Amino acid sequence: MARISFVTLYSHVSKSSQRLVATYLAVFSALAFLSPPSLASTDTVIALLDSPVDYNHSDLSNVVAKDLMLSTKFIDDDGVEKSWWDLNQQEKAKIEKRIDWNTYSDELSVLNGSMPGEQVPGHEKNFPAVTTYVHGTHVAGIAISAQTAGVRMISFPLNTISDEFSLANILNFDAQVMREKLHRRMIAISNALQQHKVRVVNMSLSSSNSNALRHAEHGASEVQKSQHSAQFWRMAVADADIFASEIKWLASQNPNTVFVLSAGNQGIDLSQVPDHSSTLTGENILKVAALGASGVLASFSNYSSTLVNIAAPGADIESALAGGGKIRLPGTSQAAPFVTRTLAKIFAAHPNFSIQEAITELFSKHSYSDFRLRRAVKDSRALLLNAN
Repeated sequence: MARISFVTLYSHVSKSSQRLVATYLAVFSALAFLSPPSLASTDTVIALLDSPVDYNHSDLSNVVAKDLMLSTKFIDDDGVEKSWWDLNQQEKAKIEKRIDWNTYSDELSVLNGSMPGEQVPGHEKNFPAVTTYVHGTHVAGIAISAQTAGVRMISFPLNTISDEFSLANILNFDAQVMREKLHRRMIAISNALQQHKVRVVNMSLSSSNSNALRHAEHGASEVQKSQHSAQFWRMAVADADIFASEIKWLASQNPNTVFVLSAGNQGIDLSQVPDHSSTLTGENILKVAALGASGVLASFSNYSSTLVNIAAPGADIESALAGGGKIRLPGTSQAAPFVTRTLAKIFAAHPNFSIQEAITELFSKHSYSDFRLRRAVKDSRALLLNAN
C-alpha cells in the first residue's frame, strides 16, 4: 500500500479547509509554547523527607522536578508563603553558614571512616552541621540518578539542625507548640504528595529517643547538659513521640503512596526495645535494615523479624556529595533509598499498579531470602543487588 503523508492529504483539501487546519495548528502551537510540559504525565514522582538536597549536583540536576517544587506553595512558620524549592535553598544556606569550612575536608574524611551517628572526639561542634549538609544529597543520589528513566524527584526539607543553643528554648519547651508546628508542616507535605500523585516517599530519618536527645542537646555545653539532663530527656521523648505520630498520620492520609523508612542505627531489636520508631507500621510503610559488605546484617542496623520488612546494602555506599563529587557513607539511611529506587522503577514500568501490587513485585522479583537474616528481617528478605 502506498504511504500517504499529511502533506499529501493537506494539498488535496480545499483552501478554506487548509486555512481552518492552519488556525487550529497555530492555536495548539501557541498553547504548547506557553505551557511546556517539563514533567511528562507518565513520569513517576518520588519524594524525599530529609535534610536539604544540593540539586546543582550533576547526578541530580536532570532528575529534580524543579517546576513542581516551585509551583507548590505553603505557609511557613513565620506566616510567609513560599515554595518547597525556596525552603530547600533557604535551609541549605542556613546549614552552610554553620559549617567551619576550614575544617570541612577533615570532617568529610572522618565521616568516611566513622559509624552512623558517631560523635568523633574533637569534632562535636562541626559534626552535626556537616552530617546534615551531606545527608539529604547522599540519600537523593541513591534514590534516583540520571539513568533512572521515567522517574522524577521532589523533596521536603525536614531534618535540619537546631538553631544555636538557647537556654530559654530549653526551659520554655512546650510539646503542644512543637506538635502543632510539625503538624502544619505535615499537612502541607500531604497536600503536595496528593497534588503530584507521589508514589514513593523515602524517609531516611529516625524517631528514636537517642537521636532526638542528640538533636535537643546540640550546641549545649557539657555543664548545661548535666544541669538540665532531665529537661533534655523530656524534650527528646516528646520530640520522638510527636515525630513518629505525625509520620504515621502522613502515611494514613496517603494510602496510595509507599513510605520507605530507615530502621535506625542503634543496633537494637525493635521488637524488644521500646522505641517510637517501632510503632511506625502499616500496609503502605516499609522499614529497611542495612546489610554489611558480606551480605549479613550490618552491626549498627536495627532489626526485627516482625517489624522490619527488608534489608538492603548499607555499608560504605558511594553517592553524591553536596557541593560536588562523591562520598562513601554507611547507615540504614543509605539502605532505604535502594528500596525506594527499586519501587520507583516498578511504578515507572507499571503506572497503574496499586501499592500492594508494587510491594508484591518488590518482594517476589527484586528480593531473595537469606537464612542469616531470619532473626533480623521479616521472611529473611533482602533486596537483590542486581535490581538496581
